[in-house]
Amino acid sequence: MEAKYSEAEPLLKSVLPKLEENLGKESQQVIGCLRELAECAGGLGRLEEARKLIAEGMVRLSDAGAMLSEKEREGYLVLFKEVEMRVSGWELAVR
Repeated sequence: MEAKYSEAEPLLKSVLPKLEENLGKESQQVIGCLRELAECAGGLGRLEEARKLIAEGMVRLSDAGAMLSEKEREGYLVLFKEVEMRVSGWELAVR
């Protein structure tokens, strides 16, 4: 699984600034990209980085305002919570 994370991460990192520039920092695509980057960082053992990306995504989610419906916001919140739970699991496995 680590191979997939290491393949996906550079692609996500390269597309994130373009998404931010073209769609806005609180767009659905940017928020989704941050979630995916958090998943990659966690899967690659960089748990602190994963937690920071989750926190950044949650801030952008709350700042999205009218860009997201309440249902979309709740959906992203669930997705971030799922990544947070996986990161916590990886953290326990490392100990």
